[in-house]
Amino acid sequence: MSRLAALRARLQSLRSARAGVRWGNALALFLVILLTGWLICFALDWSLQLNRWFRAAVLIGWGTAVAASVHRWIWPLVRIEESLEDVALVVEREHAIDSDLVAALQFDGPLAPAWGSERLSAAVVDYVAEFSQSLDVFRGFTWEGLPNRAALAASALGIVGALFVIAPENAAAFWNRFWLGGARYPTATQIVELTINGIAVPVHRPHTERFAIPQEDALRIVVRVAGHPPRHVRGMARGVSSRERAEWSFASGADDEFVYSTQQVVESTRLIIVAGDAESDPIEIHVVPLPVVDVNWSASPPPYARGGPVGNVAPGARQFAALQGSKLQLAAAAINKPLQRVELKFGNATIPLIADASQQDTVWRLPDDSPISELREPFHYELNIVDIDGLQPRPGISGDVRLQTDRLPRVAAAVVSRRVLPSAAPKISYGAADDFGIREVRWQVEVVKSDGERQSESRRVYTAPSGTPLQTVKGESTLDLTHFGLEKGDEVRVTVVADDYRGAFPSSSGFSEPLIFDVTDRNGILESLLEIDQQSAKQLDEIIERELGIGRTSR
Repeated sequence: MSRLAALRARLQSLRSARAGVRWGNALALFLVILLTGWLICFALDWSLQLNRWFRAAVLIGWGTAVAASVHRWIWPLVRIEESLEDVALVVEREHAIDSDLVAALQFDGPLAPAWGSERLSAAVVDYVAEFSQSLDVFRGFTWEGLPNRAALAASALGIVGALFVIAPENAAAFWNRFWLGGARYPTATQIVELTINGIAVPVHRPHTERFAIPQEDALRIVVRVAGHPPRHVRGMARGVSSRERAEWSFASGADDEFVYSTQQVVESTRLIIVAGDAESDPIEIHVVPLPVVDVNWSASPPPYARGGPVGNVAPGARQFAALQGSKLQLAAAAINKPLQRVELKFGNATIPLIADASQQDTVWRLPDDSPISELREPFHYELNIVDIDGLQPRPGISGDVRLQTDRLPRVAAAVVSRRVLPSAAPKISYGAADDFGIREVRWQVEVVKSDGERQSESRRVYTAPSGTPLQTVKGESTLDLTHFGLEKGDEVRVTVVADDYRGAFPSSSGFSEPLIFDVTDRNGILESLLEIDQQSAKQLDEIIERELGIGRTSR
């Protein structure tokens, strides 16, 4: 056991006491500096109602002052680190002792034998161990300064605590505002609601509220207050461009409401509402034009109709017709300002359009997989367009997309003679035409017996080549009547039917006038030939008279 253990213990106690005084003084000074700075900032902010920029400057000043104070007064206290030898030197100076105390502590260490005579080292240690028993190491030590600084720190803490107890709302508001929040100090009058043209606007916010109003629109501001009724409510207005100032007086309404209205705001205005001792954050009433939007539809005809007489959609047309199966595309672009959102509504569905910024002006287009990218049926649509100011075009944009009529095929048929024998095979000439092509031509044959019995059949006489339908088809074919078992007096009706070509969509059919064949015998055939000859002779006489200019009735 070390012979100087008791001395070392007492010196260690002195060392701890000195460190406690230094750290206590440092902590007390830090609290005084910190809380005093807060109280000064509170007094400035509460009395002057500083805006965010001034509060930021105050916060920077407070931080700078605290940092400077810490560097000047606190850091010199906390950076000191004393060893036992340092404390022993302090005791030696206080008791006017030579260096025996420090030497004894060094000779009592494990490295002392390597320094020289062990007898001399032991003699010094024994000497110090003997006289140090009555040595008062705390002589000259004092707590002076720490109680005063601690009392000052406690006073600062008490003032801050009293502020939170007496005025908790003010204290909470200052704490928020100190860190650049948007809180307001409580007032006798409170602005609890603010609406502009029926739209609620936050009274207090961390940034200036920007409210867009269309040009030439009327302005109506409603303020609802609570607490102490104000004598009057006014708006402190300043023109954004002209910088001219004006005061808007609010008229008293029902239920603690105050109203200001005007038919038109000439320019964008920065406004602050003042009601009693309450004040709103700045509001910028931004006078903006309504969006002017150019809307263009395009309809690409289905493959089967390309090259046919398909009408184009006129630029800016809101209503148009297109063939079933047409590929539709919509392009909307603002002429005077950027758009925020464009949606197409039809029925119960809403399709957001996609902004295409690849061009000079952003164009909003329908997505490729939209339900109306291929026209299936007619529909009514509306466009929901919102610009960057939250405004919409007036009037709204809407229209109708109809199905363009694909005309039925035009069909004609002819035969030389309408009287036939039961075993005849009359030759029928036919023709069909369509805007986009003929898929098929067929005969619908109906036999009506003299006793009223009916039978029918269908016969295909033309089928379009795969993928290459013709717009005009002409041909002739014979109709074999033998298998019908006809007799004199029976009647055969033949209607030529043509189906048009519409790609994957169902075809539509066109019909010729029915050809009616009367079944007769040889005598009937001869009579029909005679009638034909008589008709031909009459037509020949009319031609000769017309050429010779005779047979006219003179006046």
